[in-house]
Amino acid sequence: MGVYPDVTLADARSKREDAKRIIAAGGDPSQEKQAEKVAKVLAVQNSFESIAIEWHNHKKENWSQGYAEDILEYLTKEIFPFIGKRAINEIKPAEMLAVLRKMEQRGVLDKLKKTRQACRQIFTHAVITGRAENNPVTDLSGALKAPMQKHFPHLNVEEIPAFPTELNKYSGSMITRIATRLLMILRK
Repeated sequence: MGVYPDVTLADARSKREDAKRIIAAGGDPSQEKQAEKVAKVLAVQNSFESIAIEWHNHKKENWSQGYAEDILEYLTKEIFPFIGKRAINEIKPAEMLAVLRKMEQRGVLDKLKKTRQACRQIFTHAVITGRAENNPVTDLSGALKAPMQKHFPHLNVEEIPAFPTELNKYSGSMITRIATRLLMILRK
């Protein structure tokens, strides 16, 4: 039942009565206690935060370091404080919408879009690995404001000489760098 003074006499008596009820119903109190411990461990392992970290570790090797850091920062600051400790299979679309709306209200729409996409992928990962039944983020894109698209203009004549140097500093995909160089060489 526990050790005195951590467990009071009244608590011990209450636990004894609970154990008697379980035995009377044909159960085993020690097995029930073990099942509760297992359920607690599974709840921690299946929390949104733990699955998000697992997903992030799996994906980050294909991302630039800056992008991986940004995504983890968005999740840490914007999502984990609100639903990080919750079991991922218990999170509902309305809860996700409420969390994401906080970002929308602050007007950080680009950050919101990336965070929503990361959350959608995290839930998809949970569904695929059997730790969630559905993805509550899938249909939220229409309920949230989208960032204004900013199209990047062409380079001005003055910017062209510095472009190859800046392209060499690009920390993103090597394929993008090589493809851009090929476009510069092959384009008439």
